[in-house]
Amino acid sequence: MKPIILSNEHLELVFHPTTGAMTQFLVKATGWHVVNNPDLQAGLRLLVPVPGHGCNTAYTAAQTLSDASFDGPTKLTLCYDSIHTHKAGILPIAAKLVIELAGNGAALFTVQIENRSDYTIEEVWAPSFAGLRQPEGEPPLQLKYLNMCGGLSNSIRFDTGFHTGTGYWGFENPVVYDNANRVSFFILDNEQQGLYLGQHEAAPRFLSTWVAELKPGYIESLHLRHDPRANELADRPAGFVFSRAFNPFVAPGASVTLPTTTVRPYRGDWHVAAKYYADWRKSWFQPKPLPAWAAETDAWLTLQMDSPEGDARYRYTDLPEIAAECLACGVRAMHLIGYNNGGQDRNVPYIESNPLLGTLDELKTAIRECEAMGVRVILFFKIGWANLDAPDFEREILPHVCRDMKGNPVSAGGWDYSTIANAMGYSRYKGVQLCHNSPAARTFLMTQLRNLLALGASGLQCDEVLQNSPCFNPSHDHSYGEPGPNGSLKAAAETHAIATACDPEFLLAGEGSTDPMTQYYRINYIRTADRYYWAGRHVPAWRYMDPEARFAACIIGFDDRELINQCLTFGYIFCYEPLNFKGLLSDFPKTIAYGQKAQALRKRLCDFLWDGLFRHTEGATVTFAEPDRPQMWSIHEHRGTGKLAVAIANEDATRELAATVALTGRPGARFRIHTVDDLEGSPLVGNTVTIPARSIAVLVEN
Repeated sequence: MKPIILSNEHLELVFHPTTGAMTQFLVKATGWHVVNNPDLQAGLRLLVPVPGHGCNTAYTAAQTLSDASFDGPTKLTLCYDSIHTHKAGILPIAAKLVIELAGNGAALFTVQIENRSDYTIEEVWAPSFAGLRQPEGEPPLQLKYLNMCGGLSNSIRFDTGFHTGTGYWGFENPVVYDNANRVSFFILDNEQQGLYLGQHEAAPRFLSTWVAELKPGYIESLHLRHDPRANELADRPAGFVFSRAFNPFVAPGASVTLPTTTVRPYRGDWHVAAKYYADWRKSWFQPKPLPAWAAETDAWLTLQMDSPEGDARYRYTDLPEIAAECLACGVRAMHLIGYNNGGQDRNVPYIESNPLLGTLDELKTAIRECEAMGVRVILFFKIGWANLDAPDFEREILPHVCRDMKGNPVSAGGWDYSTIANAMGYSRYKGVQLCHNSPAARTFLMTQLRNLLALGASGLQCDEVLQNSPCFNPSHDHSYGEPGPNGSLKAAAETHAIATACDPEFLLAGEGSTDPMTQYYRINYIRTADRYYWAGRHVPAWRYMDPEARFAACIIGFDDRELINQCLTFGYIFCYEPLNFKGLLSDFPKTIAYGQKAQALRKRLCDFLWDGLFRHTEGATVTFAEPDRPQMWSIHEHRGTGKLAVAIANEDATRELAATVALTGRPGARFRIHTVDDLEGSPLVGNTVTIPARSIAVLVEN
């Protein structure tokens, strides 16, 4: 039988005539064969648990197509009237895999399922790329995505040293998986070309993840050695299989159409892929207005008043004096944590005054006085989970918790505070996830929200806003396995509606938002220090994808010039957190002194560095005399004139940095150079600047 070929000017896809496995995915512009080992037989795959066999799988190689039909030259439908599972044999489940080649160079994969069996379909895998490897002569591919801190995470690396990170005992082959529920697109990228993997659903109907399998395994495991270019090992087909795996939980008698996966090749680096997503995002993204005061506020103080272990550091009556210190330092917002009874992350989600800190009236009076002097108060609100030892847990909270497939409450873990016993987990205040898909649970949360609004603050910073897990609680008014992110989007919308009904200028900020949730959480609270496990070296990918987005980045060091320079370079809010958000601005005088100078520079160049269009590295090249030296830079465009400002920060602790700037398409451009010590700036002779250690220079186009 002849292979089934789907082709246009951009791509050529080939499918096995019997099984429907994708045996070729060719990018014509570059000659990249994405699928390199057809013997791995990767295509549509299902998991259908039956009694006694929870791993009952319909593998691609065991399937037989009932039909393959074309709807025009660029749309193909592969049909299966039934599926063959390795434990239960043939089951009456009909499936279709629809592949369409779009004019923009993308391949669109959509799965349709009709479940006529007596069993729930737990997993559906498609598309799958067998023998995945980088283009010839190019660097290895790496899976990347926007992380919760606005950066670009580097995840699975498709070359030697493939490390699962979870131990070898779970699967028969090394397997790495990345939760796709927080982000809307992934990329396979080697900084020269790649694949954009779009998950184009603003409100996710089904959970999914991207899975990489190394077939059949390592050559030797001590060094995780394998040959990424081999097609055979120990008489078995070898190579990476990379797939999108859905958890749709298709009930007996039900039919579903899964979200389309957009696979679009590109040349260049991640910036190109981010634009692909941003273009699609324009079709639905409708952000709520950012309050005028929040748009102008570029510096916060975050302050924990009490920890869950009882570390009451400040009283409510101290807040006006703390606000006065903020005002003197140019900081016009205070983000308060642990002001509630029990301290931070205790008695969640209830909001009551803390008797160790003062009375409810004292808290309200303090907030009113801070606001009156021009310092906005932003209150911490834990919206995602509840403490197991919260008051009336069994009666008030337990009905609203998220439950897993075994019927157990989904744990929220809890965090480390103040004591070694707490850090080791012996005395930690643990929690469970609240189900945001349950209308009754959201009503319960909104009651706590109204208690917060009565305190008179100008905003909330909602912590851990995403319920990542599906919920299987049979008492809730939602479908079996309803995706948590979908409910969290509803909770965000309801929170915003209630808060702004009380005060149209009320701010909602959030930690851990998905992109759709940022329509309501208009400022993202982030951590960008390079050693945080989710960030790696921070790249402002989210800010590039959405130049209108605001981010408050934590600054904790005692002479934290580099993080301050990062905030200035990328347009982030200075979020001061002395003593790891337990101290005052006066506790790190060097940091706040430099921060004030940086803030003055931002104000002087406000039309570029704060209100301008953030373009990251698009529109200029910066060449460094010593390219390996630590540095960061970005471009800000004046929205009125179109002129550019290039901010360059030298991260080296002791040595100066020489940089040469050239604007794309503007030969001979001349600049004025501004620094924190020369706000008005001076003409730059030529286009090369020398930046002292731990300093920043902004070159503004004349």
